[in-house]
Amino acid sequence: MADNITIKIEQVQIGNIVVEPTFQREVRRKKVAKIMAEFDKCLFGVPKVKYEDGKYIAVDGQNRLTAASLMNDTARLKGEVAPFDMIACEVVYNATDRQLAKQYAVQDDIKTQISVNDKHRALLEAEDADAILIETLTKSEGFTISNKSSKGFYVITCIGTIKNILVELGSNDYTRMLRLLGKVWKGSPESLSATMLKGMSVFLKMYGDCIINSFFVNNLKKSHPQQIENSTKLNMDVSANYRVAKTIYVLYNKRLHDDVKLPYRF
Repeated sequence: MADNITIKIEQVQIGNIVVEPTFQREVRRKKVAKIMAEFDKCLFGVPKVKYEDGKYIAVDGQNRLTAASLMNDTARLKGEVAPFDMIACEVVYNATDRQLAKQYAVQDDIKTQISVNDKHRALLEAEDADAILIETLTKSEGFTISNKSSKGFYVITCIGTIKNILVELGSNDYTRMLRLLGKVWKGSPESLSATMLKGMSVFLKMYGDCIINSFFVNNLKKSHPQQIENSTKLNMDVSANYRVAKTIYVLYNKRLHDDVKLPYRF
């Protein structure tokens, strides 16, 4: 039977496609709503369907096909032309359900998954606003974002981490964090590990405007970032991020008068 399988790209009337998951995931309503809300024809892709007994049965892309069908219904209710009367599909002929189920089960194993770093480069090329923002803010403090694993001074490789930190802190505190890191440890690779960055983020979020930059620089520069990160091996009851933040807090307060010390918030 495998030798008789034929695959063609064809335009199929969407009303003729049946979405009835067997070996596939069930249709996810939240995913369907997201596709509809953020619809981009360039990202829609080509769903896969099986032709059998005069019917086209969805094999891969049931969420996209459901979204397209609902968008057609919405358009018709408004008296508008349905956007998906015909849709390009990968049509499989002469394949058994068993063969298609096996293909579905292993399809992710043969794909090359895009990394967070590669995705960031692609989004920059696409002029994505969020990608441009983090690139601009990072460069404004003398740091560069690299999609390579090799580390260097003032080079940040954990792009996923800093994206989350930017969302958590906002632009002002994100650039302040980089500025402090640069002044204290001169952009050393050890100070730019994911654990150190997350710990700094927790510390800044916890104390914000209470932190005096000059105190931070003077007291933290006496400690190597690797020593701070090693502190995460103690007190395993809390996350490594909080353990780094707590160590930074202790070092910040060292030799300060009580009236300018940060309060304990851990």
